[in-house]
Order: sequence, then C-alpha cells, then structure tokens
Amino acid sequence: MTRFYLIQTGMLAALFVISIALLTQSRALSRLRRGMQSDLALIFEQVDVLRLDTQQEYVSKTVPVALPVKIPVDRSLGYAAAQQLAAHGADEAEITQRCGLSAAEARILVAMRSMQSETRHPL
Repeated sequence: MTRFYLIQTGMLAALFVISIALLTQSRALSRLRRGMQSDLALIFEQVDVLRLDTQQEYVSKTVPVALPVKIPVDRSLGYAAAQQLAAHGADEAEITQRCGLSAAEARILVAMRSMQSETRHPL
C-alpha cells in the first residue's frame, strides 16, 4: 500500500513539474509573440516610409515642372525676352508668339538652351 502511495505521489509531482514547465513555455511564447509583433510593426513602418520616399522621388522626376503663370515679358525686348522664356522651358511656338521672333530663331534658342542644360547635367 505504501508503494501505491509513493507511485501516486511521484506521478503527482511529475504532473506538477510538467504543468510548471508548460506554463513557463506559454509565457515565453507570448512574450516572443509580442516582441515579434512590435518588431514587425517597426519594419512595416520603415517600409511605408521608404515607399513614400520612392513615390515622391518618382513623382518629382516624372511630373514636368510647370511654367510660371505669368512671366513678365516686354515685346520690345525681343531676344532678351525670348532667352528668358527659353530658360524657363518654353517651346518654340510660345517664344514665337510672345516675342515676335521667327520659328527658326525660336528653334535656335530652344536648342541652345537644351545644349546648355545637357552640359550642366551630363549623364
């Protein structure tokens, strides 16, 4: 009979040790899960910031810079006004219309401006 009680007591002690071990493992796993969730939240936040930066760079490279609404131009200036328009990115038609130059003259000014920008910003 004492042997029976010893076996029961041993089994009860083993069950107690196993339950303590399971409880400890459960707590460790929940801490690990919380840590991983906070780390993942930080990673996703950084990915969102990088994605936003990339989108802003893409938009700034693909969206053409708009000309100012009003460029002060005096028609009597001729070439000076045409050079100012070309410097702001105006095309041949706009230079011809606003400054009274011929199409060939406007084309030369636009070509000169594009050559200047290429020499300043080589690939």
